[in-house]
Amino acid sequence: MVNALPERLDLRPLGRAERRLRGKLPLAGMSRLADILIELDGSVDVDLSFATSANGTIRIEGHVSLVAEAACQRCLEPVRMNIEADVKLAYVEPDSTSDCGDQFEVVDFDGTSAIDTRTFVEDEIVVALPDFPRHPFGQCTAHAEVDADTDVDHPFAELKQLKSHAGEASSD
Repeated sequence: MVNALPERLDLRPLGRAERRLRGKLPLAGMSRLADILIELDGSVDVDLSFATSANGTIRIEGHVSLVAEAACQRCLEPVRMNIEADVKLAYVEPDSTSDCGDQFEVVDFDGTSAIDTRTFVEDEIVVALPDFPRHPFGQCTAHAEVDADTDVDHPFAELKQLKSHAGEASSD
């Protein structure tokens, strides 16, 4: 079922009703992405399902994805990235234990049942971003092919010569 994304995710009612929310969320206003992405004019595809287990654990499972551009860390030219994140979170009350096993990341539930949708989605995107955005090997303008005949400066070559001369001097 396709629903408009609300501004806030009220976890308890969504979990009890086992709701599924799908929609697009604009990148504009996601301030933490402004320093990473070149433009914030696109949107994030969001698909989240909510459920509550017998012990009250609220599970969120789904997927967020977007196509965006960041500066390549080799050549600083724009690189287009498909950013995708699987969401598997279990909000657990402080005095209870999770019954989700290792499949879900456990989050301590502080009793606030409503969380900001934009912040939640932005968190998932930030975690999914590559540490160093860069073009694939061979497509980057900064990647220079080194010929086999090209002399490569070896920084420790002089040290090797000094050690070999020191070894010859000690054997005399």
